[in-house]
Amino acid sequence: MENNGEVMGSNRSELIEQVTSIVRSRLADQGAGHGFDHIQRVWLTARKLHSICGGNLLVVELAALLHDIGDAKFFDGEERSKEFSIEIMSQLGVEKVTVDHVAQIVDNISFRVGEF
Repeated sequence: MENNGEVMGSNRSELIEQVTSIVRSRLADQGAGHGFDHIQRVWLTARKLHSICGGNLLVVELAALLHDIGDAKFFDGEERSKEFSIEIMSQLGVEKVTVDHVAQIVDNISFRVGEF
């Protein structure tokens, strides 16, 4: 079932703006193709896929925005995207079920996980 956009007192678009600002700020000094420009490309692609395939737009957007927030390349080889995603979403009042869903996606989306 689609989320109606309500996120504990704020709507989906406000939450996405807040997350976008946080991600942009945290990735401001990161290069190697994984700065905010990379995140923005992934986010736009995820939104296009959502328009074709459907699903929970909030989850899709949050996962796209947060998927590299703690990339191992920038944390001495330790992947921290799941940890940071949970921290950010929890601080912004995102419902636990959404936090858990996005964290699961973020933890399993990288090429480092599984074989392709």
